[in-house]
Amino acid sequence: MTALAAIWTGVGDISSARSLERMLDAQALYGSGARQRLDHGDAAVGIMLRALLPEDRFDRQPLALQAGRFSFVADLRLDNRAELIAALSPRTDAAQLSDAAIAGLAFEAWEEKSFDRLRGDFAIIVWDAAKHRFILARDGFGTRPLYFHHRPGLMAAASMPKGLNALEHMPRRPDIDFIEASAQRMSMYGDGTFWLGIRRVLPGHYAVVSADAVQQTRYWQPEIRLLKLRNHAEYAEALRERIDHAVRVRLRGETNVATHLSAGLDSGAITATVAQMLGASGSVTAFTAAPRLGYAETAVGALTDESPIAAETAAMYGNISHVVLRPKAEWTTRELDRQFDLSDTPAANICNLTWINAINDELRNRKIKVLMPGAMGNLAMSHSGEATLIAYVARRDYLGFLRNILDMWPIGPRHMVRSARTALYAAGPARLRRRLQGAAHNPLRSALDHSHSLGATYGEILSSAIQRIDMGPLNKAALGGWGVDTRDPTTDRDLVEFSLAVPGRQNWQHGHSRALIRSAMQGRMAESALMLEQRGVQAADWHEGAEQHRDWLREQLAATADFAEANRIIDTDQLMTLLDNWPTEGWQSGAVVNPYRFALLRGVSMSHFIRRASRSNR
Repeated sequence: MTALAAIWTGVGDISSARSLERMLDAQALYGSGARQRLDHGDAAVGIMLRALLPEDRFDRQPLALQAGRFSFVADLRLDNRAELIAALSPRTDAAQLSDAAIAGLAFEAWEEKSFDRLRGDFAIIVWDAAKHRFILARDGFGTRPLYFHHRPGLMAAASMPKGLNALEHMPRRPDIDFIEASAQRMSMYGDGTFWLGIRRVLPGHYAVVSADAVQQTRYWQPEIRLLKLRNHAEYAEALRERIDHAVRVRLRGETNVATHLSAGLDSGAITATVAQMLGASGSVTAFTAAPRLGYAETAVGALTDESPIAAETAAMYGNISHVVLRPKAEWTTRELDRQFDLSDTPAANICNLTWINAINDELRNRKIKVLMPGAMGNLAMSHSGEATLIAYVARRDYLGFLRNILDMWPIGPRHMVRSARTALYAAGPARLRRRLQGAAHNPLRSALDHSHSLGATYGEILSSAIQRIDMGPLNKAALGGWGVDTRDPTTDRDLVEFSLAVPGRQNWQHGHSRALIRSAMQGRMAESALMLEQRGVQAADWHEGAEQHRDWLREQLAATADFAEANRIIDTDQLMTLLDNWPTEGWQSGAVVNPYRFALLRGVSMSHFIRRASRSNR
């Protein structure tokens, strides 16, 4: 990854060159190379490159394109270099072209239409001197972050909010309205951010920012176009090929990588495929987060310690080093401060922050620079088949919907009912959605809003989920804090589009849901992992850490009560009552998890962010 910055100013007392330097200074932890910039008087574009790929030694950004009309900078890894080179026929030796140079040639040839032709992870800033505007773009899954600020007389863009907050006359305060609304939705929404005056380029979009207006355009949304092959074996082979390709392009230049390995299908598939591809010439360090030894609390239908099954898959490969981490919960202000400093966002889940940071610490200690998780697999690669049910309902093909529901009979009536309910909720009439909507505990003073999860098709629902999760700032935090480049094969666009094109019935075979990935991974993963129907619980012993930190939680809430902006939206009295009425059992039940793990801990995290952001840079 790399740090980007760009600014245009129509205000005489603001120097674009000096402001750009301040923006790059603020983002120095993300870029390790010398800074470079192009100046245009009232506009400037700059970059601090962090070399992560073999071809980065040829990188000469910023690029001047079309006789200087466009100034181009990019934070990217291209996965379809050969395809683009064939289409562009560059005069320079292709082997000596950086990924940025290829993306620049693509923009020079196709301008905004080029973004849809790029595969990989990217954030791009283009200054168009002829039309006095910025063109900003992010990849379909938003794996690289990109933010902008727009007001009369000033336009600016940067990799991270701290780059924009470094500018003069910025509010440098949290956006309380956005924080309240995002917490109601338990996620991001729209193009707002946690910072006042700062907006984000949405995943799968490009934004045109001019002095008069901002327009975001979606250039990619996954759509379901049903694929017809001869039999289940052909579908499984095709999925395996797509997974292989997604892993292969992300291994570029690396022979020593790390993965997350749970008992689940996604991380197991990625870990096994990486190990198989590297073979004796490379090594994989697979990390499994697990509760303390002897932990006995159980959850209905769930697996609280995934390490034994993960170990069986790891043992199949001689080049996998399996590391089980049983991290202690250290919910200190220091950990939340580190989250704030690195990602410019509040921690969504304090419990998971503990084991994620523990893995990152190990990666740094072991000098491993590339992590290949499987974070988005259950949205596509290993989806249950409900995606195609949603497509049938959206197209009002109720006969196809019914036929696919009946195909689930070997799995059981409960799965049939749940899948039908999910599809009708997603694509059915609004009145039916409201009736099917479940309640959830809320740490805020206003009701939860689930409208963000609705959509007419699964493609729209998937796009919404990608935008709400927005992995970009967390990926950048891993780079800035630990030097870790996150390359997730489950965000591969071609893999996602293929997975959604598979007919639903291919995922309901022999009494199992998600049957296609189970078939595709036969022989690569342990049989115990392939046959597992239970879901895993991350940080299952979360409540033990919470109980040990009750005094700290109380201190955090007391600070919230004295801080008007945080207390405005967080029901401190309600959360204090939760602390006073501490449960003694049922820690894995929804009746306890929702108010304590989600409401209490998330409320504390939001409060910390508001207090820290409000007092910074003053």
